Amino acid sequence: MRKIIVLIGFVLIAFHAKSQGLSFDGINDYLISGQKGPSGTSDRTVECWIKTNNSISTQQVLIDWGAMSPNGSRFTLNLIGNGRLRIEVGGNGITGTTQIANGMWHHVAVTYEHLATTKVKLYIDGVQELAGNFTVSVNTDTTNAIQLGRRNDGVNYYQGEMDEVRIWNVTRTATQILADMNIEFCSPQNGLVTYYQLNDGIPNGANSSVTKATESVTSNSGNLTNFTLSGTSSNWVNGATGLTTTLNDSITQIGSTIVAIDSTADTYRWIDCNSATNLTANRGRTYVPIVNGDYQVVLQKGTCIDSSACLSFLSVGLTEASEKVELKGFPNPTKASHVIQIPKQLQQLSGEVNLYSSNGTLVLQKQVNSFPNKLTLNFNELGSGLYYVQVVNEKYTLIEKVVVEK
Repeated sequence: MRKIIVLIGFVLIAFHAKSQGLSFDGINDYLISGQKGPSGTSDRTVECWIKTNNSISTQQVLIDWGAMSPNGSRFTLNLIGNGRLRIEVGGNGITGTTQIANGMWHHVAVTYEHLATTKVKLYIDGVQELAGNFTVSVNTDTTNAIQLGRRNDGVNYYQGEMDEVRIWNVTRTATQILADMNIEFCSPQNGLVTYYQLNDGIPNGANSSVTKATESVTSNSGNLTNFTLSGTSSNWVNGATGLTTTLNDSITQIGSTIVAIDSTADTYRWIDCNSATNLTANRGRTYVPIVNGDYQVVLQKGTCIDSSACLSFLSVGLTEASEKVELKGFPNPTKASHVIQIPKQLQQLSGEVNLYSSNGTLVLQKQVNSFPNKLTLNFNELGSGLYYVQVVNEKYTLIEKVVVEK
């Protein structure tokens, strides 16, 4: 027998981060930070995720700060020579051998340790590619702040996508780089002085107002310059795949409400997936759409941000036009008991009655061998709030909202 679904739907999404990233057009897009990077001869680690399929014959800068002169006074992580990773300090640089401009996400990192015999190490996808030393002395200047996507003299723009930019004032070990490259940090990390998760916008959406990138360590946001902020390029986009987080990004529909399963997040931001726009009417853990459509939530906990997959919300179900079946009860609001009027289509049939709180928690479940014309629920032991009564049998799933006022 065909089952008719009315006012209900459940979707559970797997635990993994679906982060955002930032797309640079290679023409004039760049991010200018309000911070300056590690200076002088201090130890440091610079890392990020990138994806590009651009055939790079000249330098394209990922991360840069310092000054153009004298030699040794800037620190520049870039791609060169058909997509090989390179670190420069002005006057000299070290270039890797692996071509990574292949349209796939790669994690790249460089470490500098001033007192080590071999001071510089390059890493790709958590594995050391090479090690060496500059032929000029490192003495990074503080003239220009950190920039993403171009060099500090306004040239060599990056064409591709970027995510999870981290700058440390310590030399990270190979073990640390490999262990943490797939993790979005939700709390402060020792030695992490600049952290752009690049999760601020809606992937490929209308982001004309999202012109700043949150810096998670000092809250000193970076300014986006010349980005189109719409479409699939020069905009906020989907970030690196496979990043993990401590947030549960599952969402579910309970009656006419969509509920975020994770109750530990600091903030919840709901998005209309079809128009790729923020929904400002409700920033709480639950959202009540006024129209059918596809919706998702962006959760934030500390510096960690995660987003759910889009859920297809159906408020009126698939009931046949010729058959209107509704669940009604009284009194509503109630202080104690609530009498449900069972539709004649369910009477004498077996099924169950479920009671959910507004956050999707199952409060009561009762099996019914033969539905009478009325059922009474007792709310004496429950607190004030919104509840959902669900009556289910082989053919129907019906929902009623009940308000309890004590």
